[in-house]
Amino acid sequence: MDRFHRLINIWCAPKHPPIHTCFIFILCIVVFETDSNVHLSIPLDPEEQFYNYFGTAVSHFSTSHLGANLSGIILFGTLLEIVHGTAASIFVYWISAVSGVLAEAKWNTGNVRYTGASSGVYGFVGAYLSHILLNWTEAPLRCLWVGFLLLQGIEVGVLLLYDEEYKQTIAHFSHLIGFVQGICVGLITLRNLRVLRCEIWLQCIGVVVSATIIIVSII
Repeated sequence: MDRFHRLINIWCAPKHPPIHTCFIFILCIVVFETDSNVHLSIPLDPEEQFYNYFGTAVSHFSTSHLGANLSGIILFGTLLEIVHGTAASIFVYWISAVSGVLAEAKWNTGNVRYTGASSGVYGFVGAYLSHILLNWTEAPLRCLWVGFLLLQGIEVGVLLLYDEEYKQTIAHFSHLIGFVQGICVGLITLRNLRVLRCEIWLQCIGVVVSATIIIVSII
């Protein structure tokens, strides 16, 4: 019990208020309520403005779409930012979100309209896995982190099995790449209390994979 309390004190000192998570949450609501949503038409227009790739990460098609992503932002983004800080939250969310957009545009061969914060949310989910990989021994409440991951995995599995609309309308490339980038960027940016050689190798692999995803998606 003493070790548990000691680890809690280490992880929560200093405490990081979830500023970025709250910012994303509020921005998504403001964009939706003011009808300022941005979408990308795939295949991409060569004249597409670069800021639209970021704009899609806070835009949504419907109230249900918005609600689903806001719940994910709060559930996964808040604890991650409190423990690992605002800088890590910013890198994880925005790199995952934009990479998801680029991947969807690269590999989706249909004519679709893309928007949504889902790839950023899945980036947060992937970062949870990075936290567990880097800090399994040192992190208290690890069962809580694993529980959040399992909850998200079960939700996706149920939707894939029973919801035909989910299969047809969801940007699966975007979700997958957002998740992978969340793992990679998380390995690079999250706090690691005790650095092992194998973890350094994992971080190097994360850098290579993350950069490769971005480069391949742009080319």
